Amino acid sequence: MEQTYIGVDVGNYDTKTALSSTPSGYSKSEDKPFGVKECIFYNGMYYAPSERRFPYTKDKTKDERAFILSLFGIAKEIIEICKRKDDQNEKQDNYQDEISKIDVVNLCVGLPPAHMHMLKDKTISYYKEMFGDGIEFNYNQYTFKLKLNLLLVVPQDYAALSCVIGKKNDKTIPNVYKEYYAIDIGGATVDVVPIRNNVPIVDECISLELGVLLMYDKIQNQVEKKFGISISQNNIEDVLREEPTIIDDEVVDGVKEGAAGWFENIINILNQRGIPFRTSPVVFVGGGAKLFKTAIEKNTVIKKYEFFGNANANAIGYKKFVERMAKKAS
Repeated sequence: MEQTYIGVDVGNYDTKTALSSTPSGYSKSEDKPFGVKECIFYNGMYYAPSERRFPYTKDKTKDERAFILSLFGIAKEIIEICKRKDDQNEKQDNYQDEISKIDVVNLCVGLPPAHMHMLKDKTISYYKEMFGDGIEFNYNQYTFKLKLNLLLVVPQDYAALSCVIGKKNDKTIPNVYKEYYAIDIGGATVDVVPIRNNVPIVDECISLELGVLLMYDKIQNQVEKKFGISISQNNIEDVLREEPTIIDDEVVDGVKEGAAGWFENIINILNQRGIPFRTSPVVFVGGGAKLFKTAIEKNTVIKKYEFFGNANANAIGYKKFVERMAKKAS
């Protein structure tokens, strides 16, 4: 039998692995849902992903939600691994034989660095309890039977940057400057990690409840009040990512102004908290910051910055962490 190594980033907007993404919300029912593209059957219940994300909770160990979302990530990641393995040989539509060979998962998840001291031990106990002596579940037509072996909980954002730290001939901020700040604009929070000599200073981390989901709510209310129309979160993302849209220009301008104002507020608060933007460079980690690309480029407070990675950056970093740990243990 085989082991696999997976990093799962249970974000407030999406749950990511290195190769997959799932909205961080789901519906739950005793009957198999009709017309859905994907669902999990576990412990007698069906779970189908939903764009209606769950409300933000700092402690995700209080219920089954983080675990079920993790199962979506684990299943989709294993399927992608099997697909890529078969693509090297002969393509096929059913990967159950390959999936069945994998019976052990080595898992790494993350927490905002500011929450590590409060929630690391609880998170470890949570996943160990949920996995127990092993679990069995179905994702679509595939059956998974898995036991948990290694389990790591590491600081997010730093985990993402660890993929580039120490690379030869790399001229990005982490390999040029001794001190810098990693900023991750997530679904519910903005997390700031000071890094010195490529070590996160956990005691100085900041977490603000100013993520993009809250911004979407504010922009939607502003647009409805000012223009009398309703727009979706996807509409807002299309505007901020410069994707094609049929929304009126005045509404587009309103969305961009709302995002610029939100970002300015974030920077003002961090300035007040003592973040030295004029003397220390910033690495914007993950996909959330790219929604504010125009506002960041126009900003005059941050002297030097870079974007690093996509929305899956933390999950990729988690996977590398658990792979390294497994190598050391062998």
